[in-house]
Formats: sequence, structure tokens, C-alpha cells
Amino acid sequence: MIKADLLQRNPMNRNLFFVSERRKIMFKIRYFFMLLLTVILSAFSCAAQIGDAPIEAISFQIDDRTDYVNVMKNELPVIPAFPALSKKAGYVRGYVKNTLGEPIVGAKLGLKSARIYDAYIAASAETDTKGFYEIKIPTGGAKFDYAGLTRDIGRSEKAAVGLHPADGDLSESYAAASGGVENFVALPYGIADANGINQNPKYRGNYYGGSFVIRYFIAPPGQNPNDFPRMLAAGSEIIITLIPIKVVTDGKKIARAFEIRKKVEVSSLGEFYICNVPIGEYEVAVKQANGKALRLKQKNPTNSVFGIKPQETKTSASLIFNPISTDAKTTTASRGNWADLEITVERP
Repeated sequence: MIKADLLQRNPMNRNLFFVSERRKIMFKIRYFFMLLLTVILSAFSCAAQIGDAPIEAISFQIDDRTDYVNVMKNELPVIPAFPALSKKAGYVRGYVKNTLGEPIVGAKLGLKSARIYDAYIAASAETDTKGFYEIKIPTGGAKFDYAGLTRDIGRSEKAAVGLHPADGDLSESYAAASGGVENFVALPYGIADANGINQNPKYRGNYYGGSFVIRYFIAPPGQNPNDFPRMLAAGSEIIITLIPIKVVTDGKKIARAFEIRKKVEVSSLGEFYICNVPIGEYEVAVKQANGKALRLKQKNPTNSVFGIKPQETKTSASLIFNPISTDAKTTTASRGNWADLEITVERP
């Protein structure tokens, strides 16, 4: 009442009051927009990186005659430097690191001798806190039987993965008389067996990165695909996206997102292999060119913690790759260690 009375008695007071109120309103508006801008920039920042790893977007256009893609092509992660180490007669020894140059503790490595009367003599070791190992060579000479480690791959699950010889060349045999030195690095992706890829580029064991295959039924060409429930139209395009949720960091500290545009073949059954994806957890989705999502359903393995979650969805799912096992002794040096992961896609 007192404020209203003052305003009525003195027009100057009334003008000052309205100017003051207008300034308060303008300040609130500016504050609101600054807050909104901060939220938007923060959202873009989160979308552009995972933790400290910026995201690199990679896209592919695949024709109807091609049934696989190696998403990392011939790229290899950074290979770290290793300490100088001389040979020691009677032993194979070396170091195991990750692509950041950090020692890996608990990697498992095993040698086996040449076959003697239908039997092998084996020897093994684990890396210590410095990533160092030393294995006594069995009688005469030996070669690597396994070399791997068990690591996290996403969704709190673990997988045994093979190790890569740091010099890119794994010796066929190590003589006890001279001994040998072999350093290894754990790679999240890369070509494990170049010769194997020349023979079968779709085979998952030829890559350190994870792999999976999508399969789909195709409506007869020239006919309305709507008359064939769940089937895809021959010659149409499907778009597969993989958005990283949590990935194993490589030496470049970059996460990758993938968009693969695949033209559907003219056939009754289609299949497409996606190979050498950096190890980790991804959000996977498949849609038609018109933007309509396709249903995903995991066919193999069944009732497993690996693969997609949920195992059937009309939208997107979390994906981790399917290892042969979680025991590092099942791995093979210079090979991937992945089992089948098969996902069917269909119109909902």
C-alpha cells in the first residue's frame, strides 16, 4: 500500500519503479538463455566424446554384391616401445603392454614342444607387475601354444583375447640352445592374420576387433514387399549404426561411431558380416532408408550374456561381442578369439 501510494503521488517514482522492474526481467531473460546455452553446449560435448576420448564418425556405402565390411580397414593401433632385452639360452621372454604403453599384469603365455610320441611337452608363464614373462623352453625347441589375456569388453563382462606380436612376426619355433625374445601388445582392433583374410575376409578369427553378422529374408524381386511380412525389399537400403557406449582405448585415444549403408541383394536370404569393430560396448540399430526401424533379434548365441540386450527389440540395443571363452589359455597368439554372433533383422 505504501509503495502504491508513493507511485501515485510522484510520477517520477513510478517511472523509476518500472525501469527497475524491466531491468530485473531482462536480467532474468539473459540468465535463462545463458543457462540454456550452457546446457546445449554440454549436451554437444557429451555427444562428441566418451570420457576423454573424442568420437570419430566413419561411414560406408556397401553395394548389393558385397557381403562384409572391415570397418577399420588396414589401420593398426599404436604399437608401444619396449625395453631392450637380450636372448637368454633356454628361455623365451619378453613384455606385454597395452596400446598406451602400460604393462599388462596376468597375461597368460604358453609354449609347447614338437610332437614326441603323440604327446607334447608344455611350459607356461604369467606376466608380472612390469608386464614381464619368462618361459623355460621345453626339450629341444617349442612354439607358442597360446598368448592372451582376459579383459573387460563392456556391460561388466569379460572376454579372453589373443595378443599381437609387437614386431608383427611370430616365430614358428624357438630353439632352447639360443632362446628367444617376443614382446606382445593387446590390440582392441586390427588384422590378426593377413593371409587368412586373403582366403576368407569374413572370418572373425582373422581380426582382433569384434565381429557379428546380420541376416534377413528378402521378398521376391518385382513384387510388393508388403505382401511378404517381415521381409526386406530387394534393392532397398538398410542403415546399420554403431554408437560407442564404452570402448577399449587405443593409443590414439579415439572412439569410433559407424554408419553402414547396405544395399539389399536380389536373393531369398541375405547376410552381411561386420568385422574388426574396436572392442567395446555399442548401441546398435538397423533401419530402412525411410527411417523406419527394423526389428533386431539375436539368433546365436541364445540365452547368453553376450550379444545384444535386449535380445529382441523394435528399436536399438546394447551390443558386446561374443568371445570363444573367458579363459586366456584358450587364445591363440596372433589371432582373434571371437565366436559367432548372429542377429536377424526384419520389418516389424
